[in-house]
Amino acid sequence: MSAISSALPQAPLPSSPAAAVRSGGGLSEFFRYHGLWAPGVRLFRSIGFRAKALIIALTFMVPIAVLGWNYFGSQATQIEFSAKERVG
Repeated sequence: MSAISSALPQAPLPSSPAAAVRSGGGLSEFFRYHGLWAPGVRLFRSIGFRAKALIIALTFMVPIAVLGWNYFGSQATQIEFSAKERVG
């Protein structure tokens, strides 16, 4: 276990990009371990389960809502066209 603990960084990671810049590490230090996902990883580490579940649920609801809106809009257009066809 000592080999693993010696490989881990000893100083705690800054909690925000601004903190990383103030500590002298720069933005590269903030994104060092998780790359582009660092803001999300740090956000999810700092919030509770209910907030995480809400964020994930809303993330899935956005594309579903967009698809539903497009589908019903398309159906309304087809119904309108059919009504005009019946009139002549």
